[in-house]
Amino acid sequence: MSRHGRPRVEKINAMKCLSSLRVQLVCFITAMLAPASCLAQGSGCKAFTGDWNWFTNATVTLKADHTVLYNGAPAGKWECNDDARGVAAVHWSTGPFLDTITVNGDSISGVNQQNLQFSATRKHASAPAGPASSDDARPKGNPASAPAPVPSPAPMSTPPSGGPYSVAGANSYVRAKNWAGLVAYATAWTKAQPSDPLAWYYLGNVYGPTALNQPQNSVQPYLHAAQLKSPWPEVWNDIGSAYYLNKQYKDSADAFTKATEQNPKRIQYWNNLAAAQSEAGNFGLSQKALDEGKKEAGDTATASDWFVLGNGYSQLKMFSAAIDAYQRCLKLDGRAGPAWTNLGAALEETGNTRGALEDYKQAAAIGDPLGKENLATLTEAIRKAQEKNQQSQGCDAFCVGNRMHQGQMRDYFANHPGASISEANAHTSP
Repeated sequence: MSRHGRPRVEKINAMKCLSSLRVQLVCFITAMLAPASCLAQGSGCKAFTGDWNWFTNATVTLKADHTVLYNGAPAGKWECNDDARGVAAVHWSTGPFLDTITVNGDSISGVNQQNLQFSATRKHASAPAGPASSDDARPKGNPASAPAPVPSPAPMSTPPSGGPYSVAGANSYVRAKNWAGLVAYATAWTKAQPSDPLAWYYLGNVYGPTALNQPQNSVQPYLHAAQLKSPWPEVWNDIGSAYYLNKQYKDSADAFTKATEQNPKRIQYWNNLAAAQSEAGNFGLSQKALDEGKKEAGDTATASDWFVLGNGYSQLKMFSAAIDAYQRCLKLDGRAGPAWTNLGAALEETGNTRGALEDYKQAAAIGDPLGKENLATLTEAIRKAQEKNQQSQGCDAFCVGNRMHQGQMRDYFANHPGASISEANAHTSP
């Protein structure tokens, strides 16, 4: 039979995918929003319930029904991301903003959607205490943008001439998507308080993809912020992302390397480094980055981490490593539909048609739309092959898989002139 279309993979908030595979990929460089977590809720997240002294000097209440109050007023919802580590996400109703928080006894440490850190303490020490957790054990790692959203005064038409400047003041422009106003505010902030790294960080953020999308103007403010505060792996990740968008891949790789050095446990930084090296043509270094990230994560890797690694290996067409990573993700969360779809796609690329069918069925049963689509596409390809071979001894799924493998071999030889049979077989064998 002729080779049917490659299996689809979803691209979640991706700047660029390096592979032609159509699977559910969180590509190497991700945008500001986090991919859906592979993690499920558990009872340990009860430790978050109660009243907290937030870093903004307000009282934030995380209720058992997963609603959030800010000084007694409804302000959003929260959800458990990792029960064992005591990690949750706060979705503020004041805008498309997200905080990731970790509970440790009577204190909360957190990072916002843009990876700036903050903290809170429990107002009532009698509230239940949760398991200790690392601040870096977070299921959603992404390049950064504007700091943590909290209710704040309405946006000012012009920035104050001499201050005061604050995160809350800057966030008022963010919520209103008043990017010109934020440029003026952040610029004035850097002039009034040139030693404040947050001022420079905001100025870099406003030129990012979710705001003005002028990455060429974000690099210098970010570099200034990194000079004023160290270590700050999040800002180095942002610098790397800006260079990447500017197609300055060597500089991008250098910045991502600094991010991995300052926080080697964050899989996304290694993934981003792999992307930059791949775009620079350094495929060996790209693989090395993924391998190093896998090694550094070790036993602390979350289901989401394994999913990201699987996507990275898939894009390098290292399907055996990708299959292993997806399987590890699914051991931690068996209802991760995108992981089932991507596992099926990787298996199909190696010619394992039976395995791909079973995994697509799992994804479709969970409700993953691309898993359902891949299942229909592969099933139809098998049906057509069986019809074509009715006059012979017939062709079952195993037979179709062998024929598909032959088609993959032909494709490999067409794209790799001079390749040996053993080399082609190693890259396409079931």
